[in-house]
Amino acid sequence: MNDAIKKNTKKPNFNKIYGDFHLHTHYSFDTRTSLEQVIERAEKTGINCVAVTDHDTIEGALELRRIAPFKVIIGEEISSSGGHILGLFLTKAIPPHLSVHETITRIHEQGGIAVAAHPFARIAGESLGQEFLDNIEHFDLVEVANSNNLFRSDDRKALFYAEKYGLGKISGSDSHLPCGIGSNVVEMDDFEGPKEFMKSLITARLYNSLHPPQYFLDMALWTVQDVTSDLLGFKSPMRGIREAVT
Repeated sequence: MNDAIKKNTKKPNFNKIYGDFHLHTHYSFDTRTSLEQVIERAEKTGINCVAVTDHDTIEGALELRRIAPFKVIIGEEISSSGGHILGLFLTKAIPPHLSVHETITRIHEQGGIAVAAHPFARIAGESLGQEFLDNIEHFDLVEVANSNNLFRSDDRKALFYAEKYGLGKISGSDSHLPCGIGSNVVEMDDFEGPKEFMKSLITARLYNSLHPPQYFLDMALWTVQDVTSDLLGFKSPMRGIREAVT
């Protein structure tokens, strides 16, 4: 196990940042977590910084920053033509379906940080794969642990390439339900802005684990509910809520 990547058994040091830097709210089409639930779960688990990375929008991140009692990074999980890319420290949303290179360029034009999200994950349908390797020199960070990755070898592969090419390492829960927030936590020195964030990550510790079993069960049941609703020709209640906020 890499010295900077530990199982999630963190003991709080209140002078540190404990961040979950990849999570979704109900501003994402596939998520049922309200902003209030993000705050409640973060306070319960000792998280004092989050990056909200909703799919192809920053509206949820902006609203959470307005109401949260802790630090919120404006992020977005961007659906590039080659797969998902996280943009952190954004000031405006980046449109989907651009090339990987163009997506990264637009992140950098805002002074943001480009992260290869779960680059080899077989569980995620829009992982970068070869597109990550083809554009590896343009990324700032690699997500080397994702709590949805049941195939942990996918995380190890991401870690291998991050270390081979000297890229920064980061992890995130990629949570789509409240109970998953904080499954992966980064412990780091406090920071202001993207430059200090990158510097603090150099000495950060990544505490990582899979989501609890209930998370995967609830996600499976939720998917069945949506598919059944589609087949029967009506909207599931949760899908209606998600569409109402996007």
